[in-house]
Amino acid sequence: MGPPDQATRAILLQRINQRWAQGQTLTAQQLRGQLSACLREVPSTSVPSKCLTPTCRDIIATCQYFGTQDFEAWAWRIPFLASFLLVAIAIYIRLQLQETPIFEEIKAKGQMTKNPWKEAFFSANIKYVLIASLVVIGQGVVWYSGQFWALYFLQQVSKVDTLTSSYIVGAGLLIGTPTLILFGWLSDVVGRKFVILTGFLLAAVTYYPLYSLLGEATRPGNIDYLTAIIVVAILVSYVGMTYGPSSPCS
Repeated sequence: MGPPDQATRAILLQRINQRWAQGQTLTAQQLRGQLSACLREVPSTSVPSKCLTPTCRDIIATCQYFGTQDFEAWAWRIPFLASFLLVAIAIYIRLQLQETPIFEEIKAKGQMTKNPWKEAFFSANIKYVLIASLVVIGQGVVWYSGQFWALYFLQQVSKVDTLTSSYIVGAGLLIGTPTLILFGWLSDVVGRKFVILTGFLLAAVTYYPLYSLLGEATRPGNIDYLTAIIVVAILVSYVGMTYGPSSPCS
């Protein structure tokens, strides 16, 4: 077992990081229209790091504290159980917050919809619902394929051990996460549609060769760490391309 203070500090810092993401997102919503997409995406950089949080840093800290054998047997549940308390605190805090200014403005003007389902699905708005659904589906594919699947691929396909795979994905996430700001800025220059659709296209065309390269770089007993980290960083950059321009407070 490693020193308990290491695991405690790691878990504390990662949970602070999660709450920072949520708090900064609420702040950005309050400043709707006053920030560029580039600046609005600064808090979103901790969204991929919330993937890094439970899947990498928790694993590393818990493994070092309890040991790999105990972690695989039962200790992997600890970060998830601890999250229940944090979720309860987050719900309490959210219930104390006021609604965003745009919602309050709509409510004050009496423009609240009486039948949102009808107005969304049985009117001319259905076109926008379908377009938004397709975009969100594409974003979801890129999100999970670029982060969660990368970790799963390393552990289940390449058979890389838990700690090593976590270090590889963690490093790739740290390198790739700033692309959220980069592509948020680029969307201010060339428009969101171009950046998002380019991200979808690149992901669709390059996923197979990238994962093939990742498999070659992570052969058991002969891991090319640099290549593996770069591949993961590229996968995460696609997340930046598809999510970076899509600020909720534009």
